[in-house]
Order: sequence, then structure tokens, then C-alpha cells
Amino acid sequence: MSTTFEMLGSDGGHYWVRDDPDDGGNRSLTWFGIAPDRAWAHVFWGIVVTTDRATDDVRGSWWDVPLGGVGGSGDLSLVLDQQADVTRLTVTDRTGGFGLSSMSTEQPIVRPGAVAPTGAEATGPGLTGVFQGSSGGYYYIREMSNGEVVWCALRTDYTAAHVFKGARQSNGTVTGVYRDLGGSLGGTDWSGVLSVQPDAAHSAMTFVSAVGEHDGGAPREFGDATWARVTT
Repeated sequence: MSTTFEMLGSDGGHYWVRDDPDDGGNRSLTWFGIAPDRAWAHVFWGIVVTTDRATDDVRGSWWDVPLGGVGGSGDLSLVLDQQADVTRLTVTDRTGGFGLSSMSTEQPIVRPGAVAPTGAEATGPGLTGVFQGSSGGYYYIREMSNGEVVWCALRTDYTAAHVFKGARQSNGTVTGVYRDLGGSLGGTDWSGVLSVQPDAAHSAMTFVSAVGEHDGGAPREFGDATWARVTT
């Protein structure tokens, strides 16, 4: 069973962090972070490495997504310190101009304001931009030059959110893993392998399939059947 935390960063950002103790034999850590003024937003995808210390190491990668600017991406190393009442993450190494030094659950959090598109979001190349799902939520998608695709998906009232990391396949579909952020963002902790089919103009996507990530590949429900690019 995953655990989610709301954490305040040293950069003033609000972070929703998901800790999966058994992620296919590994322990994983993913998060979505956003500045209160939407100057930046990013997703992180990493693995927790158990040590013989009282703390554990986390290693992974981060990508800006177009809820803010999309200039950055890189690798991160952190130390995870979980006490009885407080969880802390401290950055020990970084690439790509990452600004955070630490985050913690011990300080009060002011949730960022509206996350609906403003028209200032980055677009292109490929799928990079904002899409709205058929159930109403917004997808802030970034496609890298190597075919990697990441996104964060949010309802404007913060009742649901997930992060995704995948890649283009030879048939043109985008396939990867999504993870709900649970907790105060809808209360669910589903995860699964999701496939979507973009159109040739990168203006729309269609649901292909979703299966449970660690339950034998059983078909899984997914909230959106289609996605349309938001243009202003």
C-alpha cells in the first residue's frame, strides 16, 4: 500500500510525494511539485535505496512540465529521513539546474491556487503542451527529444491527480506507468500501465488500454477516453 505526503519545499514549492514500499520488487518515490505562483512545476520519478544508516537514499530524475516553464530536466540524489511524526527529503546531488534543497512535512502548507490553463503554458515539440481529458481534468505534458513523455494530471479542484512517465513506441503509441497521488488529491492510490494513441497533428489522444501495474496485468479502469489539446 502506498503512502502519500504533502510537503513544503525550501524553494516554497508544494510537493505531493508518493512512497511505494513494494513497486515490483523495488521501493519507489514519485512526486509532483509546483510553485505557488506557477513559475515552475515538475515531476520526479525515483527509487529508494536502503542503507545501513537510519536514513535511506533516493535516486531518480526530474522533468519540468508546462504548468510552469519547461526548460529543465536532470537527475537527483536525495536522503530520505522518516521519523515518527516528520518526513524529510534533502538533496545531496543534482543536475539540470534544480533549485530545491529540502522538503518536509513539518511545516504548514498553503495549497497553490488554480491550475486551469492560463494561455502562457509552453507548447511543442511533439505532445508538449496542455490537454484536457474527457472527464474534465488537465494534463500538463512534456515530450523529450528522445521520445520520453511525462505529465502531471490535475483536476482544478484538486480532487484527483496523477503523474505519468512513458515513451513513444514503434507504432506511435505512448506507453508508460501512471501513479495516483492519493491522499488529499482524491484518496486513491491506483497505479498501472497506460497506453494512449496521439493523432498525427499532436492535437488529440485516444485511450488504448490500462492494466494494473502489479496485479497480473488485469484490465484497469481509467477516467479519460479522449484528450484534446487546449489552445487559447
